[in-house]
Amino acid sequence: MKLSAVHRIGILAAAIYMLSGCTLSAADLVPPQSCNASTSFTRGMNDGMAGGPMDSNYIQFCPENTQNAMQQGYRDGYMKGREMKRQDAQISTMPVSPDVNINIGNDRPGRGNWRPANTGRNYFCKIKVFGTEHSAFGRTELETRQAVRAKCEADNGSDSMFCRNENIDCQKNK
Repeated sequence: MKLSAVHRIGILAAAIYMLSGCTLSAADLVPPQSCNASTSFTRGMNDGMAGGPMDSNYIQFCPENTQNAMQQGYRDGYMKGREMKRQDAQISTMPVSPDVNINIGNDRPGRGNWRPANTGRNYFCKIKVFGTEHSAFGRTELETRQAVRAKCEADNGSDSMFCRNENIDCQKNK
């Protein structure tokens, strides 16, 4: 069984505590402020997005009256994280499709078939993370989303959960 760095540190801390003759309480392993459904949801989401197995063993060190809510929060977060990872994988493998505009003859009588030039600003997307807004224009929605995500990840780290495609707002320019 492969242990994460957090687990190894916890085991090492417990061993040092025990060898020093002190007793180790549950509060030493899991701080009381971490014993809630919201923190559990976040931890589950991180585990799900990382693709690792469900590991909610830390819940046993929290008060009994919070364990059911924490277990549900962890499970919900884990499932949401797995879904977001799956969506990100699908979006990143989607091919960029070319814009094709076929116009045969006059589509409006008496007006000709003139179309404005493709300026490369067909879509506008933006995301606001920690008070900083990242935005971009592009020819396709996918291309524009990728540009905004790249800017966001450049500022917040390439694995930032705040730069996900679900958080990016896009609109088609007229």
